[in-house]
Amino acid sequence: MEVDRSRKRGTQEIETFEKLGTIGTSSNLLVYLTTVFNMKSITAINLLIGLSKIAFWDPHLAFSSDTLFNIDTVLIRLTSSFTGMLFLTLTAAISKLHPPKCGTAENSICLGPTTGQLAFLLCGFVFSNWG
Repeated sequence: MEVDRSRKRGTQEIETFEKLGTIGTSSNLLVYLTTVFNMKSITAINLLIGLSKIAFWDPHLAFSSDTLFNIDTVLIRLTSSFTGMLFLTLTAAISKLHPPKCGTAENSICLGPTTGQLAFLLCGFVFSNWG
């Protein structure tokens, strides 16, 4: 019995581009978290590492992708991903959803995100990861 190798090659290419996209997004999110959300670099890195581990190792995501691959699953995932990106876009667009900018003077106070701002941001990450 002959194996269809074209399907396997296409899957590998998709996974390669997905990994490249994830790496690019992570580096941009690191800059976003440190400049807009006034997080310390180590806090932002730990957050992104935690989110990437959840995205790559969540058994529920792997199970639903592998066994339930039909149009309903694709639509649910697409909607979730869009919702997550919308949440992340709103954190940048609406000033109440991110902390104020730090002052330029040495003695100025730099405020971090409030609990609500961080919760909204994390909701965006969760929806994006699930998508």
